[in-house]
Amino acid sequence: MHPNDRRDRQLAAFVKIATTLAETDRLDEILERLAAEVREAVALESCAITLVDADGYVRTAGTAGLPSDYAALLEECRQLGAPLVTLQALQLGRVVVDVWWRNTMLDDARWQPLHDLVRNFHLGILIAAPLQARDPGDGGYAVRGALTGFRREGLEPDDEDLRFLSAMAEHAAIAISNARMFGRLKGVAAREERRKLGRDLHDSVTQELFSLSLRTKALQRTAEQGPVDDLAAQLGGIHEQVKAALAEMRAVIVHRRGPDIGDEGLVPALRRRVSTLAGRERVDIVVSSSEELFDLPEEVEEDLFMLTIEATNNALKHARGASIQIMLMRAGAEGRTLVIEVLDDGVGFAPGPPKAGAVGLETMRERAALHGGRLAVGLRSELAPNAAGSYVRAEFPGLLASPRPRVDRSTENESGR
Repeated sequence: MHPNDRRDRQLAAFVKIATTLAETDRLDEILERLAAEVREAVALESCAITLVDADGYVRTAGTAGLPSDYAALLEECRQLGAPLVTLQALQLGRVVVDVWWRNTMLDDARWQPLHDLVRNFHLGILIAAPLQARDPGDGGYAVRGALTGFRREGLEPDDEDLRFLSAMAEHAAIAISNARMFGRLKGVAAREERRKLGRDLHDSVTQELFSLSLRTKALQRTAEQGPVDDLAAQLGGIHEQVKAALAEMRAVIVHRRGPDIGDEGLVPALRRRVSTLAGRERVDIVVSSSEELFDLPEEVEEDLFMLTIEATNNALKHARGASIQIMLMRAGAEGRTLVIEVLDDGVGFAPGPPKAGAVGLETMRERAALHGGRLAVGLRSELAPNAAGSYVRAEFPGLLASPRPRVDRSTENESGR
């Protein structure tokens, strides 16, 4: 490629990414486009934006030219002890180029989960540009990872390519850091607004309902003693008070007031809510969990609660089944993935695009994506032959801390005697 052509491509990539940042606030879309533009500008076989959390857990936030299961395969390799160039680039604080990466990893059993992919996608040379941005709140790193590119063997990148990749890694880090910061700010604002709505609800609707209870009780006692001369007028007043209370309730519903989970935790709060739904709808609803208390931030618990209740309400409205099962469990080799399933035994549904105005599914997807999760909806027959009904499954890789080893209290007691 002529140097001027390459510079033109790289300049065009910068312009397109800057335009994307101005046009959308969807982080997944920004990073997918960034990976695609980098792949085109530097003539890579494929490209991935890889993030690493504080515990070393690896996931991808945007890819181009790689299969959808690339992140899962890479994480398997990490758990087998494979030396990730992503981590090496972070430790050194500079771009790392490994021209012998293909041969090295094909000879290493720890990379076995990625062997077929490397052969089929002609991945030879690996280039990793460190991607990190500090958190202005605590001074640590809010974002850590690498912009990783793959080329065929023999096509080594030059200094111009490396400078471009390093600059694009900085773009990605800033985009991720900004998105997380704005997400936190929006979450704080939303929670404060819900608390205000709760106070307003107490000061308005609760007072209206208390007043209604007094008025109706007084009217009942009057009626027991004989005819009521102004019955129509009194009932009219009660009717107006009911309308006012309903108007207040509609305002709360429109603003989507969040659940009051507090110190109770996600699982107990779900059990409390579904017991009300089960009694009202006369449907058997069971919440089962691998543990009673998941150690999650408040804003995460609120979103998972709302996602689960939305899925349950959808099953109540559309499935026409006799039972609903809600399951929360750990998954993954390290037990750090949280899986939530809502299963019903109803009539299922016909596949196809969502109906106009049906925002519930999209809201659930947004809540899942906000915490790095993915949502799947389908028929239970896809999971088990002859199973009736439908399922909603949300998976959140790396959301949970590693499970703590259980302590044998009986041994402790014996040793303490």
